[in-house]
Amino acid sequence: MIDEKRLIFDIDSHDKTLLKKSDKIEKFHSTVTLNENATSKFDDTCKSTDNKETSKLKLKQQLEESENGGTEKNVEEQNSKESLMDSTIPKKIRKPIIVFLHGFGSSAEVFENQLQYFSMMGYPCIAPDLLGHGMSSVPDKKRDYHFDKLLNDLEEVLYHYAFKFGQKCVLVAHNYGCSLATALANKYTHEIHRLVLISGGGPIPLVSPTKEGACHCCLRIILSPLLMCGFRRDILYATRGRQHPYCGSEQKNQWPLHMKYVLDGMSWPEGDYLFHRRVCVPTLLIHGLKDDKVSLVQECQMERTMPKANLEAISRAGHLPMIDTPNQVNHMIHCFINLLSKKT
Repeated sequence: MIDEKRLIFDIDSHDKTLLKKSDKIEKFHSTVTLNENATSKFDDTCKSTDNKETSKLKLKQQLEESENGGTEKNVEEQNSKESLMDSTIPKKIRKPIIVFLHGFGSSAEVFENQLQYFSMMGYPCIAPDLLGHGMSSVPDKKRDYHFDKLLNDLEEVLYHYAFKFGQKCVLVAHNYGCSLATALANKYTHEIHRLVLISGGGPIPLVSPTKEGACHCCLRIILSPLLMCGFRRDILYATRGRQHPYCGSEQKNQWPLHMKYVLDGMSWPEGDYLFHRRVCVPTLLIHGLKDDKVSLVQECQMERTMPKANLEAISRAGHLPMIDTPNQVNHMIHCFINLLSKKT
């Protein structure tokens, strides 16, 4: 016979063991699920960290690319700026540019010896022909030959060829060109560094001959040989002004019509003593002692009037020293320009 109590105990014990095993299995499953949840959470965190790291890497790459692009852009901008600076700002030129201005009735050919000499020495040279002179055009209108109109033409030439950054400019003028050069030097004090005036006369305003008395004209013609003796200027010239003498070989009745227009337009009432007194550019005055058109007295007056003027006289030269004694004139101008390079 089977013991019922033992059977019940065995069943109970078996059920208990089964319950324990089931509990263990459930606990195992719970731990497994917990582990799975933990692993999923860990995977999620890993994924999030991976995403963060990738995003950080992307941001770093973007920043590096932007920085590289910015540096490249900055380099390009800097290079473009440097190229613009190189194109717009020329290198420092040691030798100044020399501009030659001829007188009334002549042309740039009167400076042929000077142009050859200074160009061989390495100086950039410009020698324009005034309107109605040399190879320039000859307008029919009288107003085109006025002093102010000629001055504006020269300003355009200087702005185009001479007035550049870092470029020094020296004006060498003769006769009527001296008045134009003095007006330019007074206006452009920073651009024009030296002034050479050859046979330019005294610090007297220019007045057209129509505004001068006929008696003064006749008296000046009669007494013109006495200029070399230092005759009084007040007798030979009208108190209101003067004109630059004609440099050509023709007589006045043989002048071309436009030369009379040039003479009539020779009006510069501002060029008086006070005007020349304000010209502070270092100036070299060259005078030929055989000059029968401009007196030594006038040149001495100009030297005393201009604050930084120095007068040099040539005994064997007349009204055109650059043709009569070219070697002496070239040496004087060259030494005068060398003072500019030594000071700078």
